[in-house]
Amino acid sequence: MKWLTLLLVAMLWAACGSALAQDRIQPGTVLEIKCVEEPSLNGEYVVNDNGFVLLQFIGAVEVRGLLESEAARKIADELIRQQILRRATVTVRIARGAVPPLEPPPVTITGAVGQPGEVRWRNGLRLADAIRQAKPSVVADLARVRITHSDGTVEVVNFLNHVEGTNQANPVLQPGDSIFIPVQMAAQDVTVLGAVVNPGVVPHKPGMTIRQAIEAAGGTRADADTRNVLIRFASGGEATLDLSTKDADRLVEAGDHIVVPLKPATQYIYVRGAVARPGTMPWEPGMTLGVALRDAAPIRDAQIQRVRIQRKDAGGKVRVIEANYERILEGQNADIPLQEGDIVEVPYPIESRKTMDFTTILGIGILLWLLFGR
Repeated sequence: MKWLTLLLVAMLWAACGSALAQDRIQPGTVLEIKCVEEPSLNGEYVVNDNGFVLLQFIGAVEVRGLLESEAARKIADELIRQQILRRATVTVRIARGAVPPLEPPPVTITGAVGQPGEVRWRNGLRLADAIRQAKPSVVADLARVRITHSDGTVEVVNFLNHVEGTNQANPVLQPGDSIFIPVQMAAQDVTVLGAVVNPGVVPHKPGMTIRQAIEAAGGTRADADTRNVLIRFASGGEATLDLSTKDADRLVEAGDHIVVPLKPATQYIYVRGAVARPGTMPWEPGMTLGVALRDAAPIRDAQIQRVRIQRKDAGGKVRVIEANYERILEGQNADIPLQEGDIVEVPYPIESRKTMDFTTILGIGILLWLLFGR
């Protein structure tokens, strides 16, 4: 009888362990998410009431009812599908006993804007506020602004109908909303996308070649695969060509689409902070800080004088290298070679902190005058 009791206890213990191991994600669950290729995604996230987790860059991903491994695979697939990363190694763990954060998730805005990224959510935040902060580019198609809400629904807004000072075509935004502004597609232009400095549309000119169209888009980036450039012809059909050959001098017509792909890579660096294109970047010997930041495009007023490079030595110890990118651009400082695995961080502008510091000092001064100056 004793052995039977022990067997039942063992079976019950195994069943409980199996149930715990197979916990499904539910609304309110706190998830610890890590991404090897994009560390800025690392952190704790709360699954909202609709079963979605709201992530930077990709917006809302439904994870309700999934196992940890299934959620990790779904997030990784979404990062690759939206071309945020070429590859994504994601882990998801249910953080048991964690307290959900009180700060509502921010609104993200990407696409044809000068300053993509996060907009801190507040009551009454509207589409016009987010667009104003992100500064749409000259090729932004404001007639087809796409808002993905936290419940997974998508709303398309013709922001060209917005009248300043009114709420026409200016919906209220909710925590975690993701805004995407596409590039306008004009029949008299050539579209150049992919690994170029300024992807978008460029005006077509008589006699324009493929090489000239790419140069008009700012030229290729360091991570461009210039041997496999794809061109889709407005008249129908497509071709793949090598920019190092005479194919690059082929004429383009209005409406043609040129796509410069990323080159295959197994080694990467990471760029994060106040840049328009954060994330992984293929590394190859000879790559420098100047090349990486030219492609990542620091936003306006970013602290490029205080760039930090985190680098691991052979023993795994992390050291920080300070760099003044402004002086590198001016030719006063030598450019800095990068190593595989380096993390480059560009600090955000400090204007708001300066204002807060001045206000604090002024308040203390008034208080001292009231106490002792009279």
